[in-house]
Amino acid sequence: MARPIKNGLDYFPFDTDIFSDRKVRKLLKTHGCKGFTVFSLVLCEIYRGKGCFVLCDDDFLFDVSDKLNIAETVVNETINFCVSNGLFDKRVFECEGILTSASIQKRYISAKRGKVVIDAKINVFETENPVNVAITEVNVTESTQSKVKKSKVKESKENVPITSNVIRPIEELAQEYLGNERLCNAVINNKKNRIKDLAHLKNRIEEFVETLEERNTFVKTEEDFASHFRNWHLKSTQTVNNNHIDKIPLV
Repeated sequence: MARPIKNGLDYFPFDTDIFSDRKVRKLLKTHGCKGFTVFSLVLCEIYRGKGCFVLCDDDFLFDVSDKLNIAETVVNETINFCVSNGLFDKRVFECEGILTSASIQKRYISAKRGKVVIDAKINVFETENPVNVAITEVNVTESTQSKVKKSKVKESKENVPITSNVIRPIEELAQEYLGNERLCNAVINNKKNRIKDLAHLKNRIEEFVETLEERNTFVKTEEDFASHFRNWHLKSTQTVNNNHIDKIPLV
């Protein structure tokens, strides 16, 4: 008899720069260590169980409360904050009562080497090509690979590959931008950009993200994020005696 297929993972990556994520810092500031512990346990339950989502019902709230010895009201408040703060997808939570996110689904698909498809109702990673089937292990055929294959990269103005057509959270895009060593070096080495070093670039990226959030912009494509940041930065550095560079219109 064949072994049943295991959807969940035995472990998942824990980013070393997680505390650089503004959403996580806001969670810590609002709900403290208890809030972060709740968030961490929810991630464990997601990856351990279905792999990229979990149904957040009364039983789930009880289980989290019981495992951490934290009041259910605190667990519920923390989860609601995580949803409103963008750590979990708001639309899927409100419509389906499910906790998931684009980054969670991306890591899960990567861990499974593309051998999964995600129900269109909760799919927030592949917004361009949603798949209307339940989460399940599938044979890797040519057609399936085309659904999970990343978009063909294009050369940016800094001559570094940037994926163009995947809509993702701006916080996640900012982290990946700064994690792209080739791109960062190209931006810093371009004298026109007037970027002194990596610390200066990181500071400018954070200011750019704050500008987007103030304008209620929380998602972009990778190409748009890179090109709009460059245009915003160049315009702001060309503005003389402007103490509010984050108010400069985006191009």
